[in-house]
Amino acid sequence: MSLLDRIFGRHENSDYAIALKFFNDGDFEESAKLFRSVLKIAEGKTGSLSAFYLRQCLMKQGRAALVQKEYAKGSIYFEEAAVRWPSFPDLRFWYGYSLSMSGDWAGGLEESSAALRYNGEYLEARLLSICALLELGQREDASVSLNDLLDSVKDKNHPASLLLKEAAPYSPENMPTNLINIITDITFDSKSGNSVELAIASCRSGSWEDGIAIMRRLCEEHPAWPDYKVKLAAALFQVGKNDEAFIEVEQALLLNPKYRTAGHLKALILADNSQFNEALKVIESEPQFTCPDKGHPGEELFCCYLAAVLYLLTGRYSEVEAKLASWQDLPSTFPMASMLIAAANDLENNTVVALDGLLELVNKWPHESNYRHALASVQLRMELLEALESNLIKWQSSEIIQDEKKETALLMAGYLSLARGEVLVSKGEHTQAGPSEAWTFLYAYSASLAGNWKEVSSLLENLVTDDQSTERISSLIAKASLASGISGDYNVPVAVPETVLRDTISLMHRTGDSAEANSTLRKMQSVHPDDIRWTWLDPEYWLHPVRRWIG
Repeated sequence: MSLLDRIFGRHENSDYAIALKFFNDGDFEESAKLFRSVLKIAEGKTGSLSAFYLRQCLMKQGRAALVQKEYAKGSIYFEEAAVRWPSFPDLRFWYGYSLSMSGDWAGGLEESSAALRYNGEYLEARLLSICALLELGQREDASVSLNDLLDSVKDKNHPASLLLKEAAPYSPENMPTNLINIITDITFDSKSGNSVELAIASCRSGSWEDGIAIMRRLCEEHPAWPDYKVKLAAALFQVGKNDEAFIEVEQALLLNPKYRTAGHLKALILADNSQFNEALKVIESEPQFTCPDKGHPGEELFCCYLAAVLYLLTGRYSEVEAKLASWQDLPSTFPMASMLIAAANDLENNTVVALDGLLELVNKWPHESNYRHALASVQLRMELLEALESNLIKWQSSEIIQDEKKETALLMAGYLSLARGEVLVSKGEHTQAGPSEAWTFLYAYSASLAGNWKEVSSLLENLVTDDQSTERISSLIAKASLASGISGDYNVPVAVPETVLRDTISLMHRTGDSAEANSTLRKMQSVHPDDIRWTWLDPEYWLHPVRRWIG
């Protein structure tokens, strides 16, 4: 299952979800049929996960046909893929390979040449074009091309390079007779590829150290292969060895400065270390890292999401939506990215726009507590009390609401009662663990509305520790002191105004003082969970769900 599907789920009854289930079950034919029907390329929006999965279906069907030596059948799948995505060199190579194995060497030469127009260093495509030239009787051109390949190939340890260099240089008379077999071996039966699969399988089964050990051996055997270093870095990142992972990914980028996955992983490691500005510099240094029509769109979408999160955390709210603008139907395909746009609008005081975005999310994902919580917070702030009540009823009636969210839903219902002029009376213990800070403040706020200032003081006296307070707590303490008629010494804790505090937290994130920022956020979230804006500024909220994205 893909990254986005593991983390965020799908509509169970949508064509997309059914197609994805077929894909995950290995039924690529049925999956492809449905993805063809749901694939819609909107003008100016090139990012499409449906397109990616259709492409994968065609690739898997095509390669399966080739393994069975059904070359004509394989060419049908690769032809569709090559026509749909003509600028993808892999698709052009595989179409050319299937044509060649079917006996159409002219077609094989045309497609391998097309692959090389998009990636001139594509070694397998270069070999296929040489093989096609041989089969078409152009031995002089084939020998020149083969010698040029061996002289110019960057990876001298590539299996094909190692097999062919012993008889070099080549002439029309001594050209290898098994070139197509070499191409087949390195594309289907690579020994190192099997080791990679073993390493990945070990990691996915939870045997991370075994997988890491295999990847280390591969890196030692093939020091010039950045892909192995990235896989090793990803595994190290998963087990919390960020420093080692960073070294490996840096080495991969030295070998290939435009290696997209390496750039994404480097940015993720930096973000995981709360080095938000440094992570942004990595993403912004190479525009192709987030180009939605190249490579794996899920990966580029995540990198765009990561950049947008970093913009949000560091106070660059206006850049969030622009970063995600190229992607289609985010509420359905990547709802957390859609949530991110709503958060940016909310923090930028575009509250109506934020409300519309949250309503769309809740309509698409009615059982998702995070979306209902965010919507309830905005509805409360906008005093949309009937809409808030409807939202809370649906939220609390959900069969899959998590226990911790049940408390939040009840708390929001308490604020709704206060907004309607009702008075809440503290019953001492609201939960088995005793009254939380949020409930304590809610009851204190209710007592203030009833003019019961003695109870306000009693409830709030234990809510302020080490002179740490919030603006709303300090305001109630000051009002309680005034109401008591105090004329001597008083003790009102100093609190930064919430509007200033939000900007200050963004500054902390931007300047590397995220530890203090996160400590402040935890306090605000524990006392005032009714205000979702504190959650918007919390790095863990945005990054924790995708902590394992590259695994």
